[in-house]
Amino acid sequence: MLYETAAVPVHVDMNPPICHIAEQNFMAELTKASAIVDQLEKTSPNVDRLIRRLRENPNAGARSFIEDQLINEIEAALYQGGVPLGMVPVQIAELKGLS
Repeated sequence: MLYETAAVPVHVDMNPPICHIAEQNFMAELTKASAIVDQLEKTSPNVDRLIRRLRENPNAGARSFIEDQLINEIEAALYQGGVPLGMVPVQIAELKGLS
């Protein structure tokens, strides 16, 4: 079961503080990354297969291996979508339906 998310205005307290325009650019990149991951979850057979395997509650070793594969798929999609490497840390637990 996939859940859709809605866009909401967000303010991020940065330390050190950044200017409003830089904050808007940062938030635009995060929104772009979110859209890429949402699309990937809907269209990639590999990602779908990996998510299904995680939902089967594999043992710790298998889970780690599956998560690594899923992270690679997501990071590749983000890179191809123009999101700078390291801009968005991939957290598998935050994927829809897995938290």
